[in-house]
Parts: sequence; structure tokens; C-alpha cells
Amino acid sequence: MGQLIPESINYHKLNEWANIEINFMKQWMKNNLKTDMGYLYSAVHMDETTPHIHFGFIPISKVFSKKLNGERYIISNNRIFGGKKQLQKFNNYHANYLTKAGYEIEPGEIGSKGSYNAMNFRQVKEFERNNLENEINNIFNEYNFVKNNIKEFNKIKSINDDYDSLIYEIKQYLKYENNFTDYEINQLTKYLDLAEKMKYYKIITTVANPKIVDFKNMSLIEQEFNKMVFKINPIMQKEYDLVSSLEREL
Repeated sequence: MGQLIPESINYHKLNEWANIEINFMKQWMKNNLKTDMGYLYSAVHMDETTPHIHFGFIPISKVFSKKLNGERYIISNNRIFGGKKQLQKFNNYHANYLTKAGYEIEPGEIGSKGSYNAMNFRQVKEFERNNLENEINNIFNEYNFVKNNIKEFNKIKSINDDYDSLIYEIKQYLKYENNFTDYEINQLTKYLDLAEKMKYYKIITTVANPKIVDFKNMSLIEQEFNKMVFKINPIMQKEYDLVSSLEREL
């Protein structure tokens, strides 16, 4: 599917975009396959430089059978995406649908093989984290020099220390990236990114006027972070064991 241009999104808009994509896919299946019964699942992936959505479905279509003198269902991937013209038609329809909904996308090119650039993904996330870290440092500097804000300063310092401990642990594992798969590294990078954002939002809600805080975006990030905690545990344990073993050999 097309990819949402990163500069035009936040977590709240990402959620809206995903729902529109799901509606598009179901509508396209009904219009072109005469049924959406083959739809199985959809999943937003954040493991590359731009968010993208994966759909799983069985290529079921309804056709007329002369032998049965009636309609029947068949499974045929070739019938649905059997040629460049059909695939191009799908891409154009998809791009038009998203454009009318108010979303900019970068449609896929016919014949392109695409790429999975794990290093580029990590560089983008590192740039985002550095920006957040600079904002947090500015908050610390502001409260550090105002004596009347000692209580608030202690609160944000406590939050900062708690998340810094987790962030430090993840960064230590990433130093040994040659020992892990791209998937494991990208999951850790995503976890690191979410931890930085959680630290930022926890601090900003402590010191800022609630009216200027994007609570919808914060809620979506917090949900994503909590889901990631359970998902990342096996990887964290594997990396803890491996890093401990490597350090003992030094």
C-alpha cells in the first residue's frame, strides 16, 4: 500500500489514516471482487522510515459459472493482480481515494522491488530523539534557575531519571547490534523512540498548561508503549543474556 508522508502525520492522524486505509480496502474488495469476505487483518508497521500498512486477505472473487448457471466463488490471485495494468489501476484508485480523503501519499511504483533500510530507519529515529532531548533539556534549564519551582523540578527529575534508566539499557544493547537481527534491532529502536516520547510527555504534562498538551497524541503513544513493553520482553531478555555473556568474555 502507499506510505504516509512522515512530515504530515502524528500518532492521532496515523490512527485516522489507518482506519481510512481499512475502509478503502474493504470498499475496493466489494467493488472489484463483489465481496469482502476474504478480508483477514490489517496492521500498521512503524519499522521503517515511513509508516505503512499491511493487509492480509484471501483472493476470493465472485464469478458466473456457465456449468452451474449461477455465481460461485473462486480463489485466484492472478485474477485480482494478474498484470501490470490491473496493479496500476489498483494503485491509481488507491492514490485517488486517499487524496480525496485529504491525505498525501507516495504510491508504489510498478516494477520496483522496494527496500528495507534498517540503518536509515535508525538514523531518522535518532534525529527525532535528539530533538526531544533538546526540548527536555530546555525545560530542565528553565526550572533549574527558578527557586520557586523546586517542587516541580524534583518531579520532572524523578520522571527523567526513571526513563533514562530504561533508555540507557536499550542503548547499551544497541551497541551490540551486529549480534542481532534487523527485526530485533528495529524493535529496540522503536522501543527507544517510544521511551523518549513517553519521557517527554510525562515531563511536559507535569510542567505545562494542560490546554497546550496534545492529550490524544499522548494517549496513542502511551498505548503503543504499553503494548511494546510486553512485545519487547523476549528480545530484551535475549539481548540481556547475550550481552552479559559477551561482557564476561572481555
